[in-house]
Amino acid sequence: MSTAQELFNDYLKSVEELKTIDNFYDYEEAFAKLHTELGRQMLEKGLEQKTAKQEYKKNDNPLRRGEAEQQP
Repeated sequence: MSTAQELFNDYLKSVEELKTIDNFYDYEEAFAKLHTELGRQMLEKGLEQKTAKQEYKKNDNPLRRGEAEQQP
């Protein structure tokens, strides 16, 4: 899987390739597609990293475990 930096570098290369388009409408349409795709890939990458590093909260609170001492 690509890193975020690699994704961004590929995006920049694609934007450079758009300079060959003469029609502004076609340029804008291609740019919007590239930008949307980059956003999707970056979001997926962020979610991937978060779930890989996710740690579950340890339940150390005795009240939540049902082990609370009974007070008179």
